[in-house]
Amino acid sequence: MALINCPECSKEVSDKAETCPNCAYPIAKKQEAPSKPSLPSMLWDAEKDGFISVKCPKCAKVSKVRDSAVLKSDTGYKLKGEGKCACGLTFEEIYRDERLKCPKCGSTDVIVQKEGFSAGSACCGAFLAGPLGLLCGAKEANKLNRHCLNCAHKWRIGK
Repeated sequence: MALINCPECSKEVSDKAETCPNCAYPIAKKQEAPSKPSLPSMLWDAEKDGFISVKCPKCAKVSKVRDSAVLKSDTGYKLKGEGKCACGLTFEEIYRDERLKCPKCGSTDVIVQKEGFSAGSACCGAFLAGPLGLLCGAKEANKLNRHCLNCAHKWRIGK
């Protein structure tokens, strides 16, 4: 422990003191323990036959990790050691990819759209059944559909 002069008030203060007792000027900065750099995580696609399929966020290569080499966690899996992709990316965690995917092509470029009032169905219904036929146009209103921007596949939510 050494005594130094406070840069603010010039009074003697310990170099271990956090602040000067006279003017509260910060003296010693807290030393933070060096943290281990966080490694990127793989995305978990599926589990089958004792393996977990993972997708590398760097090169998009799909690999398999034996399920005996991981511990299950709340967010996915934690490897018992470190894993390494063919592109050189080192990882230690596998997170579940919970993005919406197209059931046809597996793409994540999916949008959700709400169907509106169908004027065509309403006109057809009005022509055939009169004013009550207008309700035919409202039959499809407010239903949600998913549309894949990659393969143009459409499917209804809940079916």
